[in-house]
Amino acid sequence: MPIGEGIFYIQLINLYIKADALGNKSNPDKISCPDNLKFSENLRTLFIGEDSGTHINNFLWAYDVDTSKLTRILSTPAGAESTGLHAVDEVNGFTYVMSNFQHPGEGVEDVPAVAEQVMPLLKRNYKNNFGAAVGYLGLNVENA
Repeated sequence: MPIGEGIFYIQLINLYIKADALGNKSNPDKISCPDNLKFSENLRTLFIGEDSGTHINNFLWAYDVDTSKLTRILSTPAGAESTGLHAVDEVNGFTYVMSNFQHPGEGVEDVPAVAEQVMPLLKRNYKNNFGAAVGYLGLNVENA
């Protein structure tokens, strides 16, 4: 197997852990349950969105295929799924990465220490957990 493929596999793998105080059942510094993938040729980056029951917060990750560097670039509200991932190259010199989340608070009740503090905020800010949000990053390709 070429070294690039090996590095990619080893770096992205995640293992289950004993649940921590926040309810994470896998290492929050590694990808868990990838659900959305999008590649930007201009940035040479694979974007990976999670839909995990093993992280209390799901994340959007950026994996630079040239350097093998993995970077967490977005965290969803507790229980929400990162979804709707898009990467659009070359719009007036910019690459845009768009993402959204849905169903905030899902599964948070299973972690009482987190639920007590977080659920009132999620219900207030996200329409009783039926709300969502959409956002984007605009990256100047020439300065990337």
